[in-house]
Amino acid sequence: MAYAEVGPRVASLIEEIRPAAVICLGLWPGAPTLRLERIAANIADFEIADNVGAIVREPLLEGGPDGYRSTLPIHAIRDRLLEAKIPAQLSGTAGQFLCNACMYHALHAGARLSPRPPCGFLHLPYLPQQVALLLEEMRDSARVELHQRADFASMPLEMQIEGVCIAITASLEATPA
Repeated sequence: MAYAEVGPRVASLIEEIRPAAVICLGLWPGAPTLRLERIAANIADFEIADNVGAIVREPLLEGGPDGYRSTLPIHAIRDRLLEAKIPAQLSGTAGQFLCNACMYHALHAGARLSPRPPCGFLHLPYLPQQVALLLEEMRDSARVELHQRADFASMPLEMQIEGVCIAITASLEATPA
């Protein structure tokens, strides 16, 4: 998705659907775990271009709060994931790219609803197939020695799906009826 579309699209969907909980998902290359993000910052500071070539360095929402804390029960989710033998950890921030923008705008939109849905972000690792493709591309390009790379961690899709389901269940259970 393009940066310019993230805020309006997220806000529109949350307003239209009025969900009981919002769990945004994104990829964190090289992560060996599911990462429950604690904070979304009001900053876009891209190191790479988005899907339409934009490199953005600006506040996500002019005059908006400096940041939002996840309102998901992140400790409970992490504990349940670990009990299910799914590697999971708490993470400081959702970064400064599109995932952070998505989390920030979701929390901003959710804060305007009553009741306010629990909302946050879960970063997922590569799939094993994605790592295999990376290794193939690196072998074929012969530009980097493999030992110089540290982003080969992966997790099977089935485990990621189970982890997201656990996060949804824990979030809904923590929501007052």
